[in-house]
Amino acid sequence: MRPEDIKRVCRNAVKPGQKLRFHCTQCGDCCRNREDIILTPYDLFQIAKYRELRPGEILRRYCTLSIDPGTGLPAVTLKPNKRTHACPFLKDNLCSVQPVKPTMCALFPLGRVVKLGNPGEATGERG
Repeated sequence: MRPEDIKRVCRNAVKPGQKLRFHCTQCGDCCRNREDIILTPYDLFQIAKYRELRPGEILRRYCTLSIDPGTGLPAVTLKPNKRTHACPFLKDNLCSVQPVKPTMCALFPLGRVVKLGNPGEATGERG
């Protein structure tokens, strides 16, 4: 996420006691300029099945495999389109894998953050 996106999210953060109000306008903005869309193994297999490809082919065509420096765990992220900087599955502002979209996308505008520190402590929020 770009710094300006983080600032926008923080300005519009839901306060305790407030209801989350969100309506998708199908503008595709949430699918652009994102290099942090992580695929779970389940996401990978579901997308492969939906696209009638092998999981390895999805990895080769659309993903980057890296080691998270904070945890040392492997992470699979979607590679943005080199020309448009959009998710590789964004077509005409719509998700071309909508029925099996990644968990991270299904949670939007919510997200997950894990704060590493004391055992049993996992707090944080992300827009």
